[in-house]
Amino acid sequence: MKLVGYIVSKAGCLHPFRISRILVLANWKALEKLGRPLASFRIDGFEAGFYIPGFKEALEEDECFRTSEEKKCVEYICQPPSLGEKVESMVDSIIQEVSGLNDSELNKLIVRDKRYRELLARGGF
Repeated sequence: MKLVGYIVSKAGCLHPFRISRILVLANWKALEKLGRPLASFRIDGFEAGFYIPGFKEALEEDECFRTSEEKKCVEYICQPPSLGEKVESMVDSIIQEVSGLNDSELNKLIVRDKRYRELLARGGF
């Protein structure tokens, strides 16, 4: 949840759908740059999309995350976690890259990537 905390603290109030897409992109970038993913998690889905089982519930149970019913998103209310300069730089670049995308465009970025089928077949990272 440290990575998720960093993402939400940097990007602001996010829906779990967007967080999950940023997590996948962060893991793909980390695999390229570091040779390993930043976080391990399962996914369930199909060609048009995926979800992380239990993710929303895990956010609700963590005291550092607060769901804003008014904004329909999750906020991070604790001190932002430190991930180290290299990882933070990678994650920051992904957040910046996707900030102008709507949910549909962000989802397409993932599902149209050649690595997505492999991710589905493995069931996550």
